[in-house]
Amino acid sequence: YEEDSQTGKKTLVVRLGYQFGQYEYSVCHVAALCILLVYSLHALGAFFLWACLCLFALSCIKMMWCTPASRLNQLLSKTGQYLVAYSGIAIIQLIF
Repeated sequence: YEEDSQTGKKTLVVRLGYQFGQYEYSVCHVAALCILLVYSLHALGAFFLWACLCLFALSCIKMMWCTPASRLNQLLSKTGQYLVAYSGIAIIQLIF
């Protein structure tokens, strides 16, 4: 955030503030999980995968709120892992 604002980037977080970025990150994760929940309601196995993914998402959200801004690169790595897991579960649900 600090580097982006110093270099003059026009991202939403720079324009609306760091706390907005935290809320945006959290809301996007929750919205994605809600969408996946709708697709997983018809199969118990998929629901179990969804529940595991929820725990992963909650750990990402907690890290977002508890980690100082200077150490958010660790969160970037964890978010990438979450996106791979989310995509895998979504593909499994679409196939079956």
